[in-house]
Amino acid sequence: MPSDHGGPRDLLVVGRHTRFEGEDVLLCAIHDVTDEREAHRALARARQLADEASAAKSQFLAAMSHEIRTPLYGMLGTLELLSLTQLAHSQREMLSTIQSSSQVLLQILDDLLDYSRAEAGQIELDAVPFDPVDLLESTVRAQAPIALQKGIALPSYPQPGLPCLIGDPGRVRQIIDNLLGNALKFTAEGHVIVRLQRAPQSEAPDADGRIGIQLEVADTGPGIAPEVQARLFEPFVQADASTARQFGGSGLGLSICRRLAALMGGSISVQSEPGKGSVFRVLLRLPQAGPRGQVEPVLPPVAVLSEDDEIRNNAIDNLRAMGCRAVACRGPAPEPGMVLLVATRHIEAIPEGYAGVVFARADGPAEPQLIAGIWLVSAYHQAGILRAFCKAAGMTPVSAPPPAVPVDPTPQLGLEILVVDDHPYTRLLMQQQLERLGCRPTLAASGEEGIAVLRQHKFDLMLTDVHMPGMDGYELSRRLRAQGLTLPIVGLTASIAQGEAERCLEAGMDRYLSKPILLGDLAECLRAVLPAHAPGLAQRAAGAAGSARVEDNVASMALLERTMREDFKQLSAAATSGELKAIRHHGHRMRGAMAHADDGEEIVELCRELELGAAQALAVVQAHVDNLALYLAAYFDDPESHEGSQDAARRDWPDTI
Repeated sequence: MPSDHGGPRDLLVVGRHTRFEGEDVLLCAIHDVTDEREAHRALARARQLADEASAAKSQFLAAMSHEIRTPLYGMLGTLELLSLTQLAHSQREMLSTIQSSSQVLLQILDDLLDYSRAEAGQIELDAVPFDPVDLLESTVRAQAPIALQKGIALPSYPQPGLPCLIGDPGRVRQIIDNLLGNALKFTAEGHVIVRLQRAPQSEAPDADGRIGIQLEVADTGPGIAPEVQARLFEPFVQADASTARQFGGSGLGLSICRRLAALMGGSISVQSEPGKGSVFRVLLRLPQAGPRGQVEPVLPPVAVLSEDDEIRNNAIDNLRAMGCRAVACRGPAPEPGMVLLVATRHIEAIPEGYAGVVFARADGPAEPQLIAGIWLVSAYHQAGILRAFCKAAGMTPVSAPPPAVPVDPTPQLGLEILVVDDHPYTRLLMQQQLERLGCRPTLAASGEEGIAVLRQHKFDLMLTDVHMPGMDGYELSRRLRAQGLTLPIVGLTASIAQGEAERCLEAGMDRYLSKPILLGDLAECLRAVLPAHAPGLAQRAAGAAGSARVEDNVASMALLERTMREDFKQLSAAATSGELKAIRHHGHRMRGAMAHADDGEEIVELCRELELGAAQALAVVQAHVDNLALYLAAYFDDPESHEGSQDAARRDWPDTI
């Protein structure tokens, strides 16, 4: 009906038969619902506009991700290639800074995209079996160099007997990475302790078969004020403006962690006090996949040596939970057959009377190695530490898994590869990366050109960008498959849109790689398709190139060892005579030489401490020199050449020059 103002009105009419004064009548109620209907229509329009805005934002972020990731791939890929060339020490330090900054930029980009996905409810979790202990140890191991560089202790304590779980290991790793990265960033001294255990009151699975797992990251950083804690898990929040200026970051990491934890049926919380550090706890509820399947060995008694009370007490508690009789080390062995666990970076003298000594180091090997009478092992490999205890005590350890075949970061694969990409710089970079891997690339700038090249030449594999003008990678792959071509096809994409991987596989591609692509990712992908397509060619190429590299490496190592022995002889003499200037000089020379060597970070750090701490008490300096002798022996020498004793290592290095 028309309104007083001439516009239509919405009326709601409700009728009912009834009787009135002895007659049948129809009782009607008429309601004017114009305002309600208009409000409903306005709400529907607002919801539609919000959905359209959200979709537009997602499309914009996806497009910007593609546009940003393509030049970022150019940066990171070129920097990686540059790092494999001969550089002066100062150049390598500048390169490292650029690489770190680029990785931070990539992390901020990923955080923004994850936040956008979470806001739109588009984060999908995988459901695959994984080992939470292995996941924790590998994640902590990857961050250990940061702790070493800052001089921060970084112990991790996974609870013994944790079962395998079903979930998204990539997202669980993302949570651990974020919390651990924050703790290391804000902690200037002391320690960061990581624990993984069953959640309290979660011994048995719930009705859905899920158990509670609690991750805890505790640090000795500056702490967080109560008013900041209340909004810490909101997006774009940091402690204060000075935090953003000093440490950078997007302020999205904890917000993303909260959303991921919620998707896994859990939560995240913080307990902190200014000046006393912080403890972050994450609860996840995930289905149990089954036991880890590892046999727990019978362990010898262990004494733990550490100058940090909390680290020592945690180590003792963890060992006792594994059925090991563990005590704090207070001097010589209190009983026969006891093993000494050294959980400290520096030690002036090893107490006497122990059946064996185990050094658990951040940079130690996963499987225990006997170096100068001491068993070195990774502090982030629980099974390896237990085997080290058994070996140190002369017991038979549980068998270790077969050793992994060493992976050459730049293998010579010897493949003929077609690269199809419309971006000139991406083609050039891909050419350089493939040549570094010993492949022979042919370049095409479009899908049409790629088809033309394939008519004239045979290739072992094709790499194609999936987003190109004209014929894109999807269409190119579909056409080639329709023609019966069985050539392996790998899609290259800088997009993060949902379903991108599925689209690649549905188009007939064998695999896909997300930009930015580094050499390790590229080599792993090529290896995955290599065995079925060109094994003989690759093995011959790898063998020939490997021989050349071995000859070069042997000559370089011989020169490095000779130089280090000469400098160590002078350093040892200077420490004995108390010549502080000479100690600084030779510590600096040795640090510079080892900075170019592979896996020499611990020696570099020891030399740096000698260089900076030469003015300390000579007893401390001599302890550093003794530690350095041990690590030089571990790096350069055959363990048997020292007759299995630490004293021999200290003696041999200055005396066998």
